[in-house]
Amino acid sequence: MRGLRVFLFINMLFLALYGLALIFMPGQMADAKMGPQDALSSRYSGATLVAVALAASYAFRDPKKNAAIIITLIVGDILNALVGLHSGITGQAEWSNALFSFIVGGVLAILLILSYPKENKAA
Repeated sequence: MRGLRVFLFINMLFLALYGLALIFMPGQMADAKMGPQDALSSRYSGATLVAVALAASYAFRDPKKNAAIIITLIVGDILNALVGLHSGITGQAEWSNALFSFIVGGVLAILLILSYPKENKAA
């Protein structure tokens, strides 16, 4: 359970930092091609990411009771990895940005999946 909490914290940290960067630095994020190109869309996206980070912090308290939040984080990480891979392959993003999304999303999803406790099945 300790490993799961560590990976939840890391996930929460990435989401919060990226979301706050989108909210407070939309121009710089757009210039770096790390978010929406207009400030309003960037701020809405950032607000959503900060909300998901807050949900992750709630799941951090009692991961077993908040399985739906953890599953949502896993799906979000997998989708983030797939979007990063697609963006890199199609040339829509520079490979440095695309690989970062692919690697971080994939690794976090795998770590959350592997660290989530399996229920004991009755014989």
